[in-house]
Parts: sequence; C-alpha cells; structure tokens
Amino acid sequence: MSEPAWKGRRQASRAIKVLDRNADEPAIAAYTGSLRTKSNDFILAYDTAGKHEATWRREMAEGRGAMALVQKEIDAWKPHVARERPGFDLTTIGDRPTVPEDLVQDAIALAEELDEVRAADGSTPAWATAAAVSIRAKADDAERETDEAAAADSAHNEQLATVRATKAVFEAELSKFRETLRVVLGRNHPDFQKLRAKRAATPDVEDDPNAPPPSGPVTPAPIPPV
Repeated sequence: MSEPAWKGRRQASRAIKVLDRNADEPAIAAYTGSLRTKSNDFILAYDTAGKHEATWRREMAEGRGAMALVQKEIDAWKPHVARERPGFDLTTIGDRPTVPEDLVQDAIALAEELDEVRAADGSTPAWATAAAVSIRAKADDAERETDEAAAADSAHNEQLATVRATKAVFEAELSKFRETLRVVLGRNHPDFQKLRAKRAATPDVEDDPNAPPPSGPVTPAPIPPV
C-alpha cells in the first residue's frame, strides 16, 4: 500500500543522501540520474502543494464566510420585503445557501424589491435604500471571495494530482533502489534500514528541515464554494 505523501517526502530526501553517501558503489551510483530526478520532482510537487495549502484553506474559509454574511442579510430583510412587497414570491429567495450563484442572484433580486418600496409620499424610505446598498455590497463581496476560493481550489487540486503522480514514479524507483541496496550493502546496513517504509513514520536526523510539516496535501479537497 502506498505510504502517505508526507512519509514519501521524508524518504525522498533520505534517498538522495543515501545515494550520495554510497556513490562509490557502481550499482548504486547508476541511480544518480534517475533516483535524484524522481526524488526531486516529488519533493518539489509536495512542497509546492504544502505551501499552497494555507492559502487554499484561507480562501475557502473566506468564500464560505462571505456566503454566510449574504444569507444573514437576506434573512434579515425578507420580513420587510414580505410586508412592503406582498406580491413578491419569497419562497425561493435564499433557499440554496451553499450555491454562490443562486445566493448572489437572490440577494440582488431582494435588493431590487427594496428599491421599489415606497413611503406614503411616494419616496423610497431611507432604511430600504440602505438595506439594498448593504445587500448588494455583501453580494459583491461573496462573488469576489467565492471566485478567489474557486481559483485556489482549482490550483490545489492540480497540485495534489501532481503530488500523486510524482509520488508514484518516485516510489517505483525507490523500490528498485532498495533492492540494489539490499544486495550491495546488506539488509542490516544503516542506509538500507533508513529507507524501509516503516522507518518513514519516525523523524530522522537527515530529514529536510525545510520540508512542510506533515499535514494534508494528499487529502481530497472539499467541494468548492463556487
């Protein structure tokens, strides 16, 4: 079974050091081009995804937060529209709070109804104008924030796909490399033991200190907010 990506990241860094340390052995040195390239490709993919994850989480949270504010604004003003514009059908306004496009459209529709509210003298009451302005502002914020969240989520998913692909290539090469280490160095050699799969769960003095900490770069992204 494939190891989690953060374990593979440790193994990739360790594998390069083991390779360099034993490059005087021809059968091991023959991996210099292939193992180093595949290890570095995976390391780059993992680190890129790991560094982007904080941005992705922030953008997703901001998108959902902006949607929640729009829903709250809709719910706050629906009773006023029901009173002042009894002919307007409110049954579907704000009924799909997890769908940004629908939520924004419903907010705009509600704001337009507030624009039509009239006082006894035929003017639009200040409260109705202020409410319509507030609703539109929050709808604009939600549209912007959910667009940004969608972009971050798309990038995150692309990065995860690259992590999975480069990890598979690296693991296939690592398996062959370990076979060679077993023959040339022996099972009890520290460098063979260092690259055993079960050792990846335990930190090692040769681990890359700049590697992103174990987190979730291989966890599937949730459904984006747009």
